[in-house]
Amino acid sequence: MIVVIALVITRLLYQRPLRVNKDGIKHLLVLLCGLFLCVGVVSGLKKQDAVVHIDPTKALPANHYMAMGMVQDGGYYYPDVGLNNSIKDPKKRSRANVKLIKQRLKRHGAAGYLAFLYRKNKLNTMDVTFGWGIDAGAGYLIPSGRFQNWLIKRLPQKIFMSFDQNLQRVVANRAWNGWAIGFQLAWIAVILGLLANSFSTGSHEFLLKLAITGGLLYLLLFEGGRSRYLVQFLPFFVLIAAVSVDRLGKRVRARASTKKRVPSGSLRLS
Repeated sequence: MIVVIALVITRLLYQRPLRVNKDGIKHLLVLLCGLFLCVGVVSGLKKQDAVVHIDPTKALPANHYMAMGMVQDGGYYYPDVGLNNSIKDPKKRSRANVKLIKQRLKRHGAAGYLAFLYRKNKLNTMDVTFGWGIDAGAGYLIPSGRFQNWLIKRLPQKIFMSFDQNLQRVVANRAWNGWAIGFQLAWIAVILGLLANSFSTGSHEFLLKLAITGGLLYLLLFEGGRSRYLVQFLPFFVLIAAVSVDRLGKRVRARASTKKRVPSGSLRLS
């Protein structure tokens, strides 16, 4: 949805004058029909599912995730989950979340909420380990029993786990036993590529930037505070960084070819 909104904005800004394209309208209609068809099929399968019964009245509303994204570091907050589960009426559940949002906005204040969003954005974007081992505690994703084979022990556990002397078992290693440093450097390079593309005015790059901006705003408003939520938007970051690297490579090659065309020892008149 974020990409669709970004595409519409890009078209409105870059297509002057605006023209009605019949083929474009046909493609859009086909896309929308396919989308609604998929949603309808999935909804129908849910209702006909005899194995797992889905009760829509127990669904957590969107404003629950918005309220949860406004407390502590903006991540998962169990008291909010418990409150929503204790309210059986969906309308009352939604009203309770609205009340929480208003209370937390008032508690933060304007300046406090901006400071909170700044810190939350840092938590959303800075950690290349994607919050490994933060929420689920020391027993995070520990395979047990027959899954403790030689392949699990020799590769993934050596990278992502470490032995805790106090607990006498393996626990999630936040630094990936040092491997995270290399990945963090790669992530910094991607961010530098994004910054290098800040002043580019191409329509395709503008589309990617809008998608990234929309994704970051979404994570600020809803549950976040962990960089793992950024995974769904990583392709846009990598694409812009790749464009920056390609542009830098072209400039380097152009400068090198210019130097080759100028004979050594010749005078250049300014």
